[in-house]
Amino acid sequence: MPPVLRLYVLGSLDKEKPERSLTIFAEYKSLRGLSHVVLKAAELGEVVSAIDDLRGYVEGGFPAVDNKELADLGSRLFGILIVDQTKALFLIATGECRATERFLPLEIVAEDFEIAGWPWEYLYNSPEKKFIAQDFHPVSRSIFSMSSRPALPPKKGNVRILMILGVLPDDPDTTPAEEIKCISEVFETQLGVNKFHLEILPASEYRKIQERISNGRFDVIHYFGHAGFDYGRGEGFLSIARRGAKPSKIWAINLANILMGSGVRLVFLNACKTAQGSPTDSPGRSSVAATLLNAGIPAVIGTQFSLPDVSAHALSSTIYNALAIGLPIGEAVRGGRNAMPLAENSDFFDWGIPVLYSTDPGQIVFPSKGNGPKWTPSFKKAITSDKLSLARLFGSGTIAGAPSVVVERTRAPSNDKRVKVALLDIDSKVGSLADLARLVNTAQEYYNFEVVYLPVPSGYVRIDLDDDPQTFVPRLEGFLEPLPDQLQVEFVCCLTQNLIAFVEGNAIRYNYFACSLTNNDKVSVVSTFDLRRYAKESKVPFAKAVFRLCLSMLVSSDPRWGIDFHAQTVGCLFDFCENRDDFVVGLKKNNFDHKECRDKIRDDSQLAAVDSFFALKFSES
Repeated sequence: MPPVLRLYVLGSLDKEKPERSLTIFAEYKSLRGLSHVVLKAAELGEVVSAIDDLRGYVEGGFPAVDNKELADLGSRLFGILIVDQTKALFLIATGECRATERFLPLEIVAEDFEIAGWPWEYLYNSPEKKFIAQDFHPVSRSIFSMSSRPALPPKKGNVRILMILGVLPDDPDTTPAEEIKCISEVFETQLGVNKFHLEILPASEYRKIQERISNGRFDVIHYFGHAGFDYGRGEGFLSIARRGAKPSKIWAINLANILMGSGVRLVFLNACKTAQGSPTDSPGRSSVAATLLNAGIPAVIGTQFSLPDVSAHALSSTIYNALAIGLPIGEAVRGGRNAMPLAENSDFFDWGIPVLYSTDPGQIVFPSKGNGPKWTPSFKKAITSDKLSLARLFGSGTIAGAPSVVVERTRAPSNDKRVKVALLDIDSKVGSLADLARLVNTAQEYYNFEVVYLPVPSGYVRIDLDDDPQTFVPRLEGFLEPLPDQLQVEFVCCLTQNLIAFVEGNAIRYNYFACSLTNNDKVSVVSTFDLRRYAKESKVPFAKAVFRLCLSMLVSSDPRWGIDFHAQTVGCLFDFCENRDDFVVGLKKNNFDHKECRDKIRDDSQLAAVDSFFALKFSES
């Protein structure tokens, strides 16, 4: 196992004092270092304010935070930890590990609950102009504990994952089955074949958690939902939604008791506040993540801010793949950060959202046997470099059985000459999208639709423009513009559940239903806001209603025809539908017979493709 540099932050943030004194104790192998830091009230206030702004930007798009401000916050945090003797030890340890070409895990243990919750993953080394978690140091956190940590026994067979859903679908017209199908689709696409078994426990069956953990012999428990902290009780909890009733709370200590002795090797908590602890009690008895660590779970991954759903699934899949080929837990989390396409774009900060809690970030959770699957070398190369992305590596499908970003049954054969279109579901949760795409691909010979799942950057949803949340396209443009080249397709259609906002001239336009990117009209963003309701009213499958919108953007962006969306609603594929409810008119017609627009399209194969879509029989049940 690789050596670890551990930093212990001792002292508390007494709000009544003008200055706060902290002691930083560092250890690396047999070396020790001790430093003292004094934080003045104004300096502390600036750090806390910057952290609040970062959270607001990631989760609500406001206020705007740029990379310079993030680097400034990271520099302040770095200056608190890495100073005097601890800095000298940091340089010694880093130099030694670089010389042997090994990553150096950096483990942080904080006495004060507020300090423990600071975003240490964004530590920024100003002299080298690098965020160290991206560069060389997998950052992790731990707790003060006297519990022993026995070595993990060898792992046999496939990795078994139990995903516990703590949320019901947001829209009352959706079903838990559709949510589960969407999640399963992402994991089946992005997990390496013959390596994993995934079981999903819906929120409605939360009472079966203890039974399934006891009988299932799972290696990974993955929680997807909400969490909170009860200040009166001084304890964190997972919140399990229940339709028609208040959410059920699973307290940290109760979850720890369920998992104690279960043999679970990793818990992934995709929920905010799982790291928050009590100001008066040990984190090992109050914070969800720390309580699980204290109960003997070798590694716990949480998120310090919210991540878009598809990003969270893709991130965890990447980490699981890294663990399955034998990488240490710290390196796997670092790889998961850097393999996200947005990690190389300095405008987005999602790589720092995952947080690793471990007593040994150098621990190998799933020891590999032999050389591993054929895709192992390419996968390792992708996740240990900040210059590669999963979109580039696994978009082509050249590595058989490898993790992918494309649903395999929708991928076109290598010699296919059709127009290739990638459908990227950002947050619409169209569970049957891949099933429909496969049918559409076989029904016509003009288009091939590939369903892709990629992490998308947080901060794209703005809640300050109108009563309804808006997907703010300028925040996505840097991520979306290169996708046609990365995915080797002609067009990309991105689906979002929110209305759309963009910038035109000096004005922000919002409450739109579709738009193309300013600098790349081969990429469009399509809103599915209220579309489930319209589809239900028109007795059309939701996935087919979504596809209809994508076809509208595809054909209208074809420069050969000069088609514009027209204001009058006549049931045409190119109705503007200023009154959103007018969309039902076209859905109920279920054909493309508007002569004025139809006559403009002089490619018989393209017209036949459009007609075959409308004639297609499809059911989501």
